[in-house]
Amino acid sequence: MVNWLVGKIKQPAFFPCLEFKNGIPVEFSTMVVVPTLLSDENRVDALIQNLENHYLANNESNLYFALIGGFKDSSCASALEENPILKKAQEGMEALNSRYA
Repeated sequence: MVNWLVGKIKQPAFFPCLEFKNGIPVEFSTMVVVPTLLSDENRVDALIQNLENHYLANNESNLYFALIGGFKDSSCASALEENPILKKAQEGMEALNSRYA
């Protein structure tokens, strides 16, 4: 209800967009970064698949995609190098890079 009311009181602003008919020039290179929590290995698989889908749907020169992830809180400290979630994420990103780089 609040969103509806605010929309009626204040008209939304429209932001101009850039249209590159011949692709994205180097000076406008863009990286789409997806922030996320890496909670378990299944979540990592879903994120990797989602990132691949974004890339395939927007396959253009000078457009890049990345994940930036954090871990959920833990009751104890652990070595990141031995973390199976991080290992799964690294393997997934390496697979995407080798397939599409």
